[in-house]
Amino acid sequence: MTERPRPAPGLRAALLGCGRAVAACLAVALAAAVALDRGLAARHAREVTAGLPAPDRSSLQAPSPEGWRATPLPPGTPAPPFRLPDVRTGRRVSLEECRGGRPAVLLLSSFG
Repeated sequence: MTERPRPAPGLRAALLGCGRAVAACLAVALAAAVALDRGLAARHAREVTAGLPAPDRSSLQAPSPEGWRATPLPPGTPAPPFRLPDVRTGRRVSLEECRGGRPAVLLLSSFG
């Protein structure tokens, strides 16, 4: 039976060092790719927003509270019928469709 030749003692250390160097190079390349991707995404966002026209605030009219009328309902009074779009599907849903099932939550807010 013949013996396999053993690598020189310094060769094993050199190979381990080479593996560490390759891993370090891969880490630097990955970090550079991530930074480049973020930079390109930020540049794209700037280009998109630069192409949008500025909103003309003078064309917006304030709502007139004259048409609003407060009609407080006594506790326990059923809500009047209405239809609103479902935020998940966009389909218009009436309050009557929700009665008798799970509780309905109305979230009235401003995103501005």
